[in-house]
Amino acid sequence: MGYIDKTGSLVITPQFIQAFPFTNGVARFWTGAFVGLNKWGLIDRSGKETLPPQFDNIVNDFHEGLAPFRVGGKWGFIDITGKIIIPARFDGARDFSEGFGRVAVRSKFNLFLWASLTEVARSSSNRNSKIPAIFRKASHGFDDSMAKLVTLTLPENKL
Repeated sequence: MGYIDKTGSLVITPQFIQAFPFTNGVARFWTGAFVGLNKWGLIDRSGKETLPPQFDNIVNDFHEGLAPFRVGGKWGFIDITGKIIIPARFDGARDFSEGFGRVAVRSKFNLFLWASLTEVARSSSNRNSKIPAIFRKASHGFDDSMAKLVTLTLPENKL
């Protein structure tokens, strides 16, 4: 896959197995499993790699300047330069919305327990969640400052 401009002129030569729309001046790309690397990276509008393919996955476009990435089975968040802002230490991660990012850890019952990281976690060494990890599932984002949650009914000492 490559990119053309609005006039149909080739801007970036086809070279990716999968490429995605530009967000904040960068686009995610996947090298594909067939080339032996099977990694994800970022390019700028000229096609230059701003982040060489190194992650097992980069999910979705950037929201609030961050995107979830996976490496070695753990999830974290990068910014549009590819800098790791929140290290990969979660079992799941989803987009930031209204200052909160969704992350998950696995319970001893193999359930994903979802929590929210605040903007404070993005910009400081305080990586604690504002909302405790007591949710089995959370919606994909906040709508008018609200997010849908599915709660667990297990007692706290059983998590």
